[in-house]
Amino acid sequence: MVSDTIHEFVARSAVRRAVLHAVADGGATTDDLLAAVEGSRSAVYKAVDALSEAGLVVHGDDDLATTGLGDVVAGRLADRERVARLLDGDGYWESHDASVLPTPFRRRLPALADAEVVESPDTYPTRARARAKSLLSSAERVDAFLTVRDPERADALTGRASGARTRVVLDESLSPADSGVSASEDGVSVRAGDAPCALCVTDDALLVQLPHLDGTFDDQSFLLARTDPALAWGRDYFEFGWQSATVPPEETAVSSR
Repeated sequence: MVSDTIHEFVARSAVRRAVLHAVADGGATTDDLLAAVEGSRSAVYKAVDALSEAGLVVHGDDDLATTGLGDVVAGRLADRERVARLLDGDGYWESHDASVLPTPFRRRLPALADAEVVESPDTYPTRARARAKSLLSSAERVDAFLTVRDPERADALTGRASGARTRVVLDESLSPADSGVSASEDGVSVRAGDAPCALCVTDDALLVQLPHLDGTFDDQSFLLARTDPALAWGRDYFEFGWQSATVPPEETAVSSR
């Protein structure tokens, strides 16, 4: 069978999908599968046999393990499930512009499929800003993109406890003076570059603020994610922007004094 056929073969069966995911997560005995997979004993055994015949899992001394092909198929299935969750969301993605992101990171957007949309209702118009400030103020390390002048965000990034580390990429339309963020403050490093959306990555949280479809900044909502795929997406995107950014002229003058 070609790989696409194998993928569809597994996708058509909930039990085969569950068994493959359970084995791909780190190996499993038959007893583990019977306890973890929703299905009859015979259905689980049939799924194991089918996956084995397709070359996706192999029997070890005590448990089952995925082959290289099994890992690839399990990964594709997981991506497809994340995309389905993203498409079934509450409309955030339809009303915000993801095209501002570099192509490699647009292709990895399924990593954000489990993100919570934090919004500011009419009865609490500052909810999103307050939630973001709380998350950032307590973080020991923050990497951030600033795309518009935002004094509250700047205070949250630079007013944290002694020893906190902050790296900020300012959009090229901002100067350090306008942004309120300066490398003259302890633990703060600043560069200027392309920051098409607001982004903050801490040790355990990712905040993303995409612009509206008309290009205006959205200060009333953001995406909040804590999963490993989302954090990896955020860290990789920040490093991409950080490595291509440069030290602003104002910061160079300050550091040379």
